[in-house]
Amino acid sequence: MRVVVVAAEGEATRRAALSLSTHPDVEVALLGPTTSSQFPVVDSAIGYDAVVGSERAAIEAGIPAVVPGALERHFGVEHCSIAGLALALAADLEGVGTVAVAVPGAGGGDQEVTFPSPIDSRRARAESFSGRTVFVADSPDDVAAALALGQDRHRVILDDHRFMEGVALAAGVGVLLAGYESGPVWRHAPAYLQTATEMGLVIGERPA
Repeated sequence: MRVVVVAAEGEATRRAALSLSTHPDVEVALLGPTTSSQFPVVDSAIGYDAVVGSERAAIEAGIPAVVPGALERHFGVEHCSIAGLALALAADLEGVGTVAVAVPGAGGGDQEVTFPSPIDSRRARAESFSGRTVFVADSPDDVAAALALGQDRHRVILDDHRFMEGVALAAGVGVLLAGYESGPVWRHAPAYLQTATEMGLVIGERPA
């Protein structure tokens, strides 16, 4: 059993707390200042097993951080995000050609990427995530997608943007449950993706 503290600093972390509360091997507390009728609220992460959503709080407590971006000064699980999901989908594909995400409000770029409906064909721009390239495109309404195209297989996750964002963050705790304490999610893709699917995401896969 892991007891984790979630820094409830926005909708993504609050949704992550809800996703984590469904996991049989995780207990959740929220890091104050905040209020909650569902979770205990604590003033410090000291004595807990991990902090979700705050590198600073993890540093203060000396425990792993689980964050959506890159860690700058501490250890933990990095890139627990929709882009991280896409890179994890690509981790064991042969001859990966394109890794891409579509999220609302992302804007466009010079590269055309085709996602499943209702996103369809979108203009995307290349962004670097700890040295890995992901094409980032805009998506309509509240839908998001993570896409990985290999020579042998194509993989995709398509879901509500906010739900997907929360699960992507929460699933980083699955990497810790598997016995790892650091690294980007694509380095521990099986544990990360298994946790994400247990929390409700569905991975679509077909031959290339």
